[in-house]
Amino acid sequence: EQRLQASQLAENQVLATVSIVEEANVPRMSVDNDLPKLMALGILAGAFLGTALAFGLDLLDKSVKTVKDGSALFNYPVLGVIPRYSTPGGIFNRALASDGGEGYSPRIIANSAVKPMAAAAYQMLQANLAFVSYGKVGKKTRSQVVTITSSVAQEGKSEVCANLAAVMAQTGKRVLLVDADMRSPSQHHLWNADNSAGLSNILFGETDLPVDRHRINENLSLLTAGTMPSNPTSLLSPERVKYLIEALSKQYDYIIIDTPPIAAGGDAAMMGEASDGTLLVFRPRWGDSANAFFAKSFLKRARTRVLGM
Repeated sequence: EQRLQASQLAENQVLATVSIVEEANVPRMSVDNDLPKLMALGILAGAFLGTALAFGLDLLDKSVKTVKDGSALFNYPVLGVIPRYSTPGGIFNRALASDGGEGYSPRIIANSAVKPMAAAAYQMLQANLAFVSYGKVGKKTRSQVVTITSSVAQEGKSEVCANLAAVMAQTGKRVLLVDADMRSPSQHHLWNADNSAGLSNILFGETDLPVDRHRINENLSLLTAGTMPSNPTSLLSPERVKYLIEALSKQYDYIIIDTPPIAAGGDAAMMGEASDGTLLVFRPRWGDSANAFFAKSFLKRARTRVLGM
């Protein structure tokens, strides 16, 4: 009975009707094709957004972008600018070995005709570093032990150490290259040398001076980092470092010391205090301004004589 009443109620409802109010007008002319205008506007809008995005990313990028910016930030004299260069893989450079050797890393380009501009840049660095050794009155200041470091890793300090030592040796001076980066040693890779014993073993007292050093050629020798210790800073006590430097200085005209980056710890300050000066390696667009400020303040607190960058 309820269903019957519902059906009767539905039949009695008045359905809404649809009526035509006005006939649609057919356009007499076609609409203009605005595709070229729209494409031009799209290109302009894309260029504007791309430029704005580039400026935004540049503002967010905190890296020190140019040599000029780095020089202004650190306020150290620029002693050399090494151009970027690429080298093929493999070990092939035998030009520095007296007997031809087994070959060294292609990143060691000193005395090589493959990258003459880069080799000349290292020679200029060596010459400028020699001028730093003299004061205003022409009196020579002892600067035969040079510590080389950087703000952060991967700025190229180890390559600078290797090539600078090789260039110095070409002048007829007796040069010792010391790998004091016992956190991430790399000189034995660059020179294709054995690293079973080296600096850490001397500091541990396992090996006495003179220790066997790798002889690269007549004027250049290499003291590798040796066994990697768990805490390298604990080995670098002032007494040990001073004794080591004094003992080695009697045998060589120049000692180049490759130390860890400042961000990795205080090893660079320990070696820098015992040496005659520190050379800071800076790579544009790699380290940021925060690490640069930290490195500069760290070297200032450590009272390290900074020769330049």
